[in-house]
Amino acid sequence: MPRRAQVLGACWLLWLLAHLVLAQLALLAVAGLYLIARAARLPASWLVVPAAFSLLWALVTGPVDAVAGLVRGPLEVLGYFGGVAGDPARLRDPAAAWAGWAGWLPGQLPLAIAVGAAEAAFFVWLDWLHTDEWRVGHRHPSPLVLLRRAGSGLAVRRGAVLTKDGVAVGVVRRTGERAVLTWRELAEGVLTVGMSRTGVSTTSFQLVYGALRRRKPVVAVDLSGSDEIRRRFLDACRATGIPAQVIGPGEAAVYEPLRRGDPAHRAELVLGMVDWAGIAEQHRRTARAYLRELFAVLDAAPGDPRTPVLAEVAHLLGPAALRARAEVIPAHHPHRKRLLERVKVCVKVIEADARPLPTVAARLRELLGSELGPSLRPDPGRLAEGEAGDGGVDLERLIVRRGAVLFSLDTSAHGRAAASLAGLVVHDLLARCAELREMGIGGDALVWIDRCDELPAEPLAELVNRGVRDGVAPVFTTSDDRAEVGSTLDRFGERMGTVLIHRMTDSDAAFRLARLAGERRGTVAAPEVAESAAYSAGLDEPGEGPSHDRVLAVTPAEIQELDDYTFVMAVKRPRRRMLADVLAVPPRLGHAAAPADTGTEAAEPAPPVPARKRAAAPADPAGSGRPGGRGMPLAAPVPADADAGPAAPRQRWRPPDLDPAPPEPPAPPIRPTGPAPLQFRTRGPQDRAPGGSTPPPRRRPRTTGP
Repeated sequence: MPRRAQVLGACWLLWLLAHLVLAQLALLAVAGLYLIARAARLPASWLVVPAAFSLLWALVTGPVDAVAGLVRGPLEVLGYFGGVAGDPARLRDPAAAWAGWAGWLPGQLPLAIAVGAAEAAFFVWLDWLHTDEWRVGHRHPSPLVLLRRAGSGLAVRRGAVLTKDGVAVGVVRRTGERAVLTWRELAEGVLTVGMSRTGVSTTSFQLVYGALRRRKPVVAVDLSGSDEIRRRFLDACRATGIPAQVIGPGEAAVYEPLRRGDPAHRAELVLGMVDWAGIAEQHRRTARAYLRELFAVLDAAPGDPRTPVLAEVAHLLGPAALRARAEVIPAHHPHRKRLLERVKVCVKVIEADARPLPTVAARLRELLGSELGPSLRPDPGRLAEGEAGDGGVDLERLIVRRGAVLFSLDTSAHGRAAASLAGLVVHDLLARCAELREMGIGGDALVWIDRCDELPAEPLAELVNRGVRDGVAPVFTTSDDRAEVGSTLDRFGERMGTVLIHRMTDSDAAFRLARLAGERRGTVAAPEVAESAAYSAGLDEPGEGPSHDRVLAVTPAEIQELDDYTFVMAVKRPRRRMLADVLAVPPRLGHAAAPADTGTEAAEPAPPVPARKRAAAPADPAGSGRPGGRGMPLAAPVPADADAGPAAPRQRWRPPDLDPAPPEPPAPPIRPTGPAPLQFRTRGPQDRAPGGSTPPPRRRPRTTGP
């Protein structure tokens, strides 16, 4: 529009003169309310409050009197200047038009606030309406947002992470509200990506803590072996009252999932420990068939129960050792002949092509020879009781009893051994959840894998594909800042339902993450996006500009400039939404711990048996799967720190009916008023005579009177 500035200036001048002449209190109300809205960063909707107050005041005063008081002053001023044609001398003293202001100015107040609120709302809307959104500067949070942010952060820090339908992962800086990830969104999988030391593990652990508070089974695999993660995990379990166990070097808990189960299932667990990238599929099928027969022979002719199963498997991977073990199958075994024939066929196949087995044997021996090997031995406590033992950590029992376990595996120290054990855990968890699903029991578990880029792609892809169906929510954490083909971001960026984006300095990775965050309506793209090489690569034609209708919701430059412990939450399924600039607030776990816990020492893992001396809970020997079955005690194990701190005063136990209420007197019997009924009794064998003969039956009536 030509001379746009001059026209707007003239309009502002006319508006100001009109208020100075006719509506002085309305001008003060507009200025005050607009300044409050600007200072407090309030939306225009809050002006409904002063407008409603003004209208209520006018109703109390009287609508007619309020309108008369509002227009009385302007009518006098306009009447004074309207008589200038008949009395030009009035122009010499224009101030006389407001001579009676003391009488009519207070009458404007009831409705002047409503008029000022309406005009202030219009100006707030004009302030919000910008034609060039990329020129909008950074707006500082309002005092109300700061108060809301402080309150939400304090609540999350004190442990209020659960909502009615999800878990709070942080606080949105722009609004001060809690950033909530629903359980349905969590079930679709979560990928937390960012550079190291930007808070990726802290953000993922917030989901773990929320699952513990929700009493979900949690399986955590820490491939960094961090002592801080171990300490926080045990503190979280202690704060929520969940028995926890830790598998790792120097830990007392043991894990041996190959002790029992179907041979085909155990063969898949062993295959899951090996990275089959670059190995032909036929070799994998041969190894699967051999391992299936190996476990069938191991069940028919078990070895020493004190020997780890992995050591037995590594020994029997030799064809000669398997043939010798098959020969000692007891003669009374119902399937001995068939097993011998199948073993003979497998041995012939392996002797013709023995390439699949050395890879498996080398991986098992490497795992047994590492510092993680002692964690794969039988449970000493169960062996002392004369049982075969199935390991201190049983994932099926953990899921049923809603427990938690942490596998602290340092890949930098243990190398492929840690990756092999992590693959065993993933396949074992999926198999247990599938078995429970067939029984009608939902898994409802959460598995967290920290530094997932250290694992092969196959077990992670299997966990993502089968997780939703079997009730396992995968949460992956990675510090891999690469975006090329084969990276963690390339493999799982599109497959996970939610991506939590921390700072990423690589330009290609930042742009790919920006595209995962989605788009929004806009006018023009940011200069940083247009200059990105990856942006041009994603268009139909090189050099083509972005659409004027859809632009990236978060620019790559904003991802590259995120602060520590600040992230972008991009949810793609089941409904797309995005929250930018979310601050991760880790919970303070010390306030919910036991009174004796000072927070300076790391908590010890809970033992598999109660620490106190108590009678063993009855178990179900048939293994029906009910609570207490398969050797599971009916009572949950007591955490190791249950006896710490000053002993609480004991209360003497009383049975519930020790002091019963006095019984009510029995009702008097109903006596019949008519004749007594006849009752007949037939003689039986109890009436046999001493000589052995039975007298002929006699029936005689017997009366029962009142």
